Amino acid sequence: MCTWTTSRPSPPDQGVNVDPGADESAGGLGNQDSQNWYRVGDVAVQIYRNASLISTWDTSTVLGDAGLTANTPYTYTIEARDNNAGARGTWHNSTGPQDATTVWTLSVPPNAASVTPDQTNPPVNSTVTWTAVGGFGPAKVQYYRYTWDQQTTHTFDDTETQWSSGAIGTVPTAGGAWYLHVKGYNGDNVGN
Repeated sequence: MCTWTTSRPSPPDQGVNVDPGADESAGGLGNQDSQNWYRVGDVAVQIYRNASLISTWDTSTVLGDAGLTANTPYTYTIEARDNNAGARGTWHNSTGPQDATTVWTLSVPPNAASVTPDQTNPPVNSTVTWTAVGGFGPAKVQYYRYTWDQQTTHTFDDTETQWSSGAIGTVPTAGGAWYLHVKGYNGDNVGN
């Protein structure tokens, strides 16, 4: 979900001594900052993703951008214009695309089938080799953080061992049930 706010500190068509609701004109006191009133409320924006227009002129401040690929960077820019409704004529002052912001989609979320062991009932002190079924990289997961223990749950603090390629090996050092806890991350180091 993309959100933005529009501010109007100095719109291109501010005019001099333009009273709210009036046509643009100069007041009796001349060109003084304290006498400037800005026409507001007729602003629209359009949004670009990776330089392609995805939302045409609209006054909304929220845009849902669906159908994106997991673990992928997208660059967004916003363009604004005033006199959107054309109430003061057919002209529009436009900023052109501004303020590029790059954001990453989340990685593919891990589940029980995301990583698989080469054995499910290993003897104590033997190595269990784990494979990331979907692999790593764009449209997948950038890396996992993981821990291997005998607890049924784990609260991640983002300092666990990182796994970003190939397979890993874990060793059960005592009898009983052992668990591999994994958390997926995208290319911007955001976990899910």
